Amino acid sequence: MQYEQRFEHKTSYIPISYIERTKGFLMFKERDLPLEPDVELFLSDKAAQNHIRGFEAEGFELVTVQPVLKAVVWQNKTHGPQPTGFAYPLTAGFALFWRRPFVHGLNR
Repeated sequence: MQYEQRFEHKTSYIPISYIERTKGFLMFKERDLPLEPDVELFLSDKAAQNHIRGFEAEGFELVTVQPVLKAVVWQNKTHGPQPTGFAYPLTAGFALFWRRPFVHGLNR
């Protein structure tokens, strides 16, 4: 009889923040479109580190990571009767895919 390895799988999510920049002056100040991820904050985020350590403590191994994208839409409503605009994708966070060996009667 051949033994077939089985796994339990879970998926989790870690959000990412972006550096907020402003342009303009005083009452004309407005937020610029997000472009640059806050890498320092992401790498030092204790909640994200505890999230990963929690899965590792339960015996899970990280299989793969996939970015989760969202659309950032900008519209310029000041150029005549027809508004112009554009959109671009931005990473909202990361989906983490975990697995651990399945042992009948031991896994939750």
